[in-house]
Amino acid sequence: DFATDPVLINAPADKYEAYLTSTYDKLPERLKIFRGKYTIHDSAIIELTLNNNVLTVALYVSGIVDGDWGDNRKLRIIYEGVENFRSVSLHKLHSLADDCSGYGDLGYDELELLDSNYFEHRFLLSTGIEIAFCFSDFDFEDLGPNLGEHLCENNCQ
Repeated sequence: DFATDPVLINAPADKYEAYLTSTYDKLPERLKIFRGKYTIHDSAIIELTLNNNVLTVALYVSGIVDGDWGDNRKLRIIYEGVENFRSVSLHKLHSLADDCSGYGDLGYDELELLDSNYFEHRFLLSTGIEIAFCFSDFDFEDLGPNLGEHLCENNCQ
């Protein structure tokens, strides 16, 4: 039974992790460091800015930082050589009644090697919004702890 068999439940994640491991040597060095240090699951996107083929994503991370759960941080992720940016709302499939305004909670993200020079990073958010962008290089900045700033007017997270 799928719902109770841990092998079946974990199979998609295990396959994806095996895929990432197989592409690891091709990832930009700063992306390798980022993936080893941060988990952006349950983060909140604050702002997306695209300027001269550089996409900057500012977000609050409320996931794992250096292996510790719950270290709330502000990060800026910088995608360079952006060739494509796509944002699609799937809101008809989800109820927004309980979500904050904005993008919502970052449910999961996926990286894909498109060819030897380009990658795609995809985010799926709790509001049903999917964001994807194709890029050639990666950088990030840790802007320090989130000192209690609220992510939305109603103080929900």
